[in-house]
Amino acid sequence: MTITFYAIVHAVISIIAFVLGLLVIRKQRKAIFISFSFLAWSVALWAGSYCVWLLSSDYKSALFWSRALNLFATFIPVFYLHWIVSLLKLRRKKLLIFYYFLTGFFVLFSYSPYYIK
Repeated sequence: MTITFYAIVHAVISIIAFVLGLLVIRKQRKAIFISFSFLAWSVALWAGSYCVWLLSSDYKSALFWSRALNLFATFIPVFYLHWIVSLLKLRRKKLLIFYYFLTGFFVLFSYSPYYIK
């Protein structure tokens, strides 16, 4: 197992995003701060799983972390949308519910052989 530059970069991104999400949610618990924290944590989990995937030495481990990578990447767009809707103070509850449902649909298939073989 060799540690690559990209693995180090993604480990640092993961730590920074996690800490940023933690600092923001500790500041206040309004919808805008909560949605940003969840966005930051999904980026942290994505970057962390990317780092571990890069360091994987066998096929099964690489497949597991590749699926985890895609699982956490699935959450980033919906949390970003929720943060933007909260930031702009838009009333889009039905739109958010639809996109959370759509995200949940994709999450169900993240570890199935239909998503990644």
